[in-house]
Amino acid sequence: MIHASISEVGGGGDGVKGGGGRGGRDESEGRVIPPEKQKMCPKSPASSKPKDITFISGIATQLCTLMQDGLEWMGRSLSVEVRCVTCDAPAKAMVRCVKLFSGYYGCNKCNQKGAWDGRMLYPEMDSLTLRTNQSFRECWQPEHHHESISPFCSLPIDMVHSFPADYMHQCCLGVMKKLLLLWTRGKTEVRLSRAQMALVNSRLGALRTAIPTCFARKPRGLDDLDHWKATEYRQFLLYTGKIVLQGVLGEDLFEHFMAFSTAMCTLVSPVLAVCHISIMHMIS
Repeated sequence: MIHASISEVGGGGDGVKGGGGRGGRDESEGRVIPPEKQKMCPKSPASSKPKDITFISGIATQLCTLMQDGLEWMGRSLSVEVRCVTCDAPAKAMVRCVKLFSGYYGCNKCNQKGAWDGRMLYPEMDSLTLRTNQSFRECWQPEHHHESISPFCSLPIDMVHSFPADYMHQCCLGVMKKLLLLWTRGKTEVRLSRAQMALVNSRLGALRTAIPTCFARKPRGLDDLDHWKATEYRQFLLYTGKIVLQGVLGEDLFEHFMAFSTAMCTLVSPVLAVCHISIMHMIS
């Protein structure tokens, strides 16, 4: 999914980029684009996943033209800027023409070589050489790249920071799901007893009547964990988990979960993420 900011050009002032949660504003004329009218560009349906990146070449060409020349819309001149490109890990590797995260040189943020221990790990945390837009475009680490060049390289975007982490797969369907599986089916030292699981299920059921309509789903019990959707893992991570797990999980496990939940609550908030960015870097 390509997220683009569109702002009106002209009027003697710089317009604030559209696409934000509170609506885009053109300060020169005071017009606000309401969030409900800020729509994503539709994508074409396909019978299967693409096998190569030829499908993205045309999109990149059109985006390049729009970013250079702008967009004429109902007699108004609009500037177009790509904010970010979001996709899951396999798709991100495909469109950037780099090795998968499971490869020895698959890390998107730094150039360390991975270590195999039943799965690919990147254990080093200190004194890392981070990837930059320049190092990516100039292929300073050839092992990270495929022979072909990503069509996105033709755009004036940062090839590292314009491709953010996939929050849904990595945090909701990733870490949160793994924690719940450990607590319900893991080793005995961390696994909840039947009585504890029943208590958590009871608390989740009691919360169903208190969940507002802005949530897509009501809480379900841990017995249905295999059928939970990403939005349910997100709801547990950000909202209900800290309520239903208190006094059930061991103190060290609960503190570990609360650290994860608090960090994610901060990072998903546009306001808090900016205010506490230094703290987030410290605990990451």
